[in-house]
Amino acid sequence: MRKRQPGQGRLILPYADLIMEMKGSDWEETPDGELQEHIARAAERRRIRREQSAGPLQSAGAKMGAEECAELYSLLSQAVFRCTGLKLFDTQLAAALAMENGKIVQLPTGEGKTLAAAVTAAARALGGEKVHIFVYNDYLAERDWRANQVFYRYCGLTSACIVQKSNKRERRLGYGADVLYITAREAGFDYLKNFLCMEQEEWVVIPTSCGIVDEADSILIDEARIPLVLAGSMPERDREESAQTTEDGPVKLAWRAAGRMGPAEVETDAAGARVWLTAKGISLAESLLGIDNLYAEENAGMHSAMMAALEAKYLLERGRDYLVTEEGVRLVDGLTGRMAESRRYPELLHRAAEEKEGIGAAASLAIYNSIPLQFFLKQYDMLAGMTGTATGCEKELKTMYGLDTILLSPHVPCIRVDEPDFFVSTEAEKEGAVVQEVRRAYQRRQPVLLGTQSVAESERYAELLSAAGVPNFLLNAARADREAELIARAGEPGRVTVSTNMAGRGVDIRLGGPEGTDRTGGADRRGDVAEAPDHVEGGKRAEARAAGGLYVIGCGLAANRRVENQLRGRAGRQGDPGKSRFFISLDEPIFQTEYARKLFRRGKSPKLARELQRAGEGSDAEKRYMLERYAAILEVQRRRITHWRREVLTGERQPGFLQAEEPELFERYAADLGWATVEKAERQLALYFCNRCWSDYLAVMENVRPGVHLALIGGENPLDSYNKTAVRAFAEMEEDIRACVIAGMKSCRITEQGIDLEKEGLGGSAVTWTYAVDENPGQFSGLPLILRRP
Repeated sequence: MRKRQPGQGRLILPYADLIMEMKGSDWEETPDGELQEHIARAAERRRIRREQSAGPLQSAGAKMGAEECAELYSLLSQAVFRCTGLKLFDTQLAAALAMENGKIVQLPTGEGKTLAAAVTAAARALGGEKVHIFVYNDYLAERDWRANQVFYRYCGLTSACIVQKSNKRERRLGYGADVLYITAREAGFDYLKNFLCMEQEEWVVIPTSCGIVDEADSILIDEARIPLVLAGSMPERDREESAQTTEDGPVKLAWRAAGRMGPAEVETDAAGARVWLTAKGISLAESLLGIDNLYAEENAGMHSAMMAALEAKYLLERGRDYLVTEEGVRLVDGLTGRMAESRRYPELLHRAAEEKEGIGAAASLAIYNSIPLQFFLKQYDMLAGMTGTATGCEKELKTMYGLDTILLSPHVPCIRVDEPDFFVSTEAEKEGAVVQEVRRAYQRRQPVLLGTQSVAESERYAELLSAAGVPNFLLNAARADREAELIARAGEPGRVTVSTNMAGRGVDIRLGGPEGTDRTGGADRRGDVAEAPDHVEGGKRAEARAAGGLYVIGCGLAANRRVENQLRGRAGRQGDPGKSRFFISLDEPIFQTEYARKLFRRGKSPKLARELQRAGEGSDAEKRYMLERYAAILEVQRRRITHWRREVLTGERQPGFLQAEEPELFERYAADLGWATVEKAERQLALYFCNRCWSDYLAVMENVRPGVHLALIGGENPLDSYNKTAVRAFAEMEEDIRACVIAGMKSCRITEQGIDLEKEGLGGSAVTWTYAVDENPGQFSGLPLILRRP
């Protein structure tokens, strides 16, 4: 049993006794066929225990018994070796067992988390569960599946991956596999698409028994708050030009009004998280918009449009928050610095950003269904995960998901040197210091990874370095086509890579370059720590090591320590030498808040800067908590309407509206057409109007929330006001469905085949879109200062 990790108070190798028992089993001389029979028998025993427990094995190791668990995992370890030539480290076995028992595991970059997850997935799947391994992007889904499919096949399991381009047949097969690699977003979108099914055969079964999350902190915390949206073109009834896009529409009116305002009318906090109108600004806005009271209930839509225009003008920055391409406004993922696939701002804010850039608005969309990623993931019976940067978010993972976190040290101690922060007063000083530091490292042939916080900043540093005679390679959202190659080669001697944040990149940086080591998946082919031969690639690895290993330089104070640790963790992989240092200036926005000014009355120092960073982390957690509270009522209602619709789709429930409200008409229809035909027609209308009315309901609630804090004027709690509105609107929606179905049964032509919805003008959108909505980051950063008006 290893020593406790200093300062952690936790064993760095849990399940040590179980691991020792596993290693006591000797399967090396066992023929393949016999080994596979042992795996099959262990799997059968596990399935029986699972059936007897009448549910998922949340603590499978304990329920199987130590002896059975040790046998199964020793068999799987031998299967890994035979399929890949890799022997698992003790830390990988501990990580696999921790995930088996529903834990979040922290294991540093390069330690083989991907292979550990495959072992857990195989153990769970052998017990009869369908296992979904959630990864950060499509590239990782395909890469990890291809790397492990031989292992799964050896164990008698099927495996698959689903990516954005997968067709419906591939998706059905993928969800039927024992182990599936997929992004959480893609699975969530497929879940939403089931809501549009008009026939039971269209339904795609998405098992939710076991989910294993890679980059767990990024997906379960950072991305989880982002609502996934299924949208389509406006229904036929709404296809006249949307009021949002006409010259007198609220978005255009609000944007023109915002353009007439200056510092006397608009204030922002120094950190750029909030914007509000002053008393003078309120009066000017009302004059320009032609209304008497911007905060009156009847003007809630215009108020929301006005706030969106101000946020687009003052809070959103091109090159940092979004880029403009041929496709329009494209958001930048704050975690990776890449253009976010299929992501938008909330509707009004996105349109305001388009107005700001002077580009045409995208086609008007109707939202058919939506779910925050967090609520989708919480549907899984067993959830576990792995990451290199769980430190600092353990409490939030426990609060949001009930998941405990286990921190594991690497199998070889990390010798990376983390230098103290370099602290200067101005941004110009910081730029000069960074360029000089990179230049010195370049001259001694030390590979450098320079981490920046935005596209604009990365391009700025690339220009400065080039001007200083330092060749460099730029990786950001605008130049992501060679991402894998640029990251893989970042460990070559003398190579300087300028990048935005590194979360979710999925490619290791190995000293000497991609061929500079013979280690794969964090495990060694000989079963112990291996050093790659120095002659590989002409001694590049030896040269990079001699120069000090990868030098990670961070430009500025990141929003949280996890983002910084994701960057730091690229250096010092598996016992390699390495170094990191962050350069911080007082000009950075995080230091411009009132709290920062109070904090620095005690003096300006890196220590206080870190205290400020921790305060920001707490504030971000509070915002996520508030978003969850506002989303909770919609989640309850979404589940309710989804359950009702599913029962109608499968025939488990008949709507029964016509028979209850118009019994004589129902009897006449039934006599003429037959009960089955009438019920089919009513079911068709119920499914269609359920979709349409739910879409209308979501549109109402999307417009309500931006102005919900106006409830303060009446002395009411904003969340209570929002929930009351949601309950009232949902009841109205249910009544609308009933009324629309009855009206449709009276007006539509019913034949033996039911109702031809297309002929009746009740067809849905021919094309649907899926995207994620980036919630306004300042929405819950404090109550809007709307009470300043005298």
